[in-house]
Amino acid sequence: MPSTGLSRRSLLTAASGGAAAATAGCFSRLRSQITYDAADPISLSVKTVPADRDPSAVLLGRELADHLETVGIDVSHDLIDEVQLLRDAFFNHDYDLFVTEIPGHRDPDELRALLHSQFAPELGMQNPFGYASPRTDDLLEAQRRPATGTDDPASDNPASDNLATDDRAMLVERLQRQLLEQQPFLTVVSRPHTTAVASDLTFSGGVSFASSLAYLTVDRPEGDLDTLTVGLQRPNVTRNRNVLAVEYRLHDRLTDLLYDPIVQRVGDQYVPWLAAEYSVHGQSNTITVDLRPNLSWHDGTPLTASDVAFTYRFCKDTALGGTDSPVPAPRFRQQTSLVRSVSDVDQTTVEIELHPTRVGLAPTALTVPVLPEHVWNSRSSLQHEYFTRAITASVSSPVGSGPLRFDSAEEGQSLTLQRFDDHFLRTTSDLPNALQPFAGGPAYETLSAESAPNIGVVLDDIAEGRVQVLDGTVPVDDVPDARDRSDVRVLESPTPSYYLIGINTRRHPLSNYAFRSALGRLIDRDHVVEAVFDGIAMATETPLHDTAYVSEELRWDGESVTGGFPGEDGQLDRDAARQLFRDAGFRYQEGSLRGR
Repeated sequence: MPSTGLSRRSLLTAASGGAAAATAGCFSRLRSQITYDAADPISLSVKTVPADRDPSAVLLGRELADHLETVGIDVSHDLIDEVQLLRDAFFNHDYDLFVTEIPGHRDPDELRALLHSQFAPELGMQNPFGYASPRTDDLLEAQRRPATGTDDPASDNPASDNLATDDRAMLVERLQRQLLEQQPFLTVVSRPHTTAVASDLTFSGGVSFASSLAYLTVDRPEGDLDTLTVGLQRPNVTRNRNVLAVEYRLHDRLTDLLYDPIVQRVGDQYVPWLAAEYSVHGQSNTITVDLRPNLSWHDGTPLTASDVAFTYRFCKDTALGGTDSPVPAPRFRQQTSLVRSVSDVDQTTVEIELHPTRVGLAPTALTVPVLPEHVWNSRSSLQHEYFTRAITASVSSPVGSGPLRFDSAEEGQSLTLQRFDDHFLRTTSDLPNALQPFAGGPAYETLSAESAPNIGVVLDDIAEGRVQVLDGTVPVDDVPDARDRSDVRVLESPTPSYYLIGINTRRHPLSNYAFRSALGRLIDRDHVVEAVFDGIAMATETPLHDTAYVSEELRWDGESVTGGFPGEDGQLDRDAARQLFRDAGFRYQEGSLRGR
């Protein structure tokens, strides 16, 4: 029988609860003196941010909780501060299930840090699910390995276990199928990046506003933009500006503007940024980087090859060898895991030795923001068993080399950045075509950002000329209002980001992939698109939805490749859904789902 469908509005205020009692008994005369407790009722929590941070995440979490309750699971839906939610997920591993939007992936290798078992003990965005699968590890390693030119014809079958193929697309296809079978997390939908700006602003070069680089292309037709005023959807950057603090940086674009990488990804290209040029030597797995001349940090200290070498050593071990085991940075693990060693040949030349890697992946190793050695070297001391100062510091006055430099901040209220006039974008006259949209650096001298209590206030401020740009995403409920305002322009860009349901596979019964598979079928993605996102989203079940690695068979067509939703239009068929868990080896007693 179907469960009751709830409206989008009522879901935001619904509550749930319930419990069931355990029973006990004995099972043979031989063991009549031993009493065995029946398996306890299964209890799970679903964590999301509050509705004022992301109403869509709340609605998705509420729907998941309702469906779990329908199948006999004692469930709570916990609304907690976003930073605390991400700490619980990425550092404390204190969760059963959580719902959030993450930036997404432009290359399959980015899944390696997210899912490889070697990263499960680490803290940060590297394998926060505690997932361990030798088959998945093998596929993640195979898709990264350099081509050998010795394809085995037997490996052409997508279902084959044979990894002896140079066809990376085939390997990635198998990887995606493996993840759909194992369900270490659930990919649900992707929505475009939808933001709002003043109608008189212009943007050069067609750069997506989902990228921080768009801030470097903003101007007015009259060219009189001295100060860019920004409304902050999240105040995180006013409280913490540590570029390594993943719990503050997941949705932050402004901190990116304070730092520079060796190579910048612009659209689908990897473009030299701090590097004047770089060359990849496939045979020796090395990259030679020649830095631009006369680079400097915001405090006037020269930026040299030594800073680059330090950055990679530091991100691989923020304790710099001062502990028994390395303490990796909680960000940029995919990039640094490509690197075996880095050496500064001279002041402007760096040589990077990679682990055996496909040549096309090499530039991704160069997208780590370079850190000033004279600032970060002192942050290697251990503050806790698993944390160094580099990870815990709030970095109130960051020093970078980016096109904007830090000026001031008021915690929870505002942030002011100033244009860095010594940046190479302003001092270099012969920039390559790919960098022309950013030539001269930002047109404005000052970026002034202020926190807003809600999106409605930001839209009012844009319409009345007090704010020019929303730093954030317009919630789907507010998109029609934003589009109806004559002085507000809505910018919509496709993005690799997606909403996921994170699963803590360290905990029973979530450690059981058959349970996870049954859980995964409780989500009606097409219904979520309409009921939760008002149609402003795309259903998907693969985290690589925005890449060329999604075959027709894996592209969403209304039903998961692992099986359909046991119900219709978001309404769960109670009996059919409960049968999924029985088939997974679980049982019911007094209406409650029990462990195996």
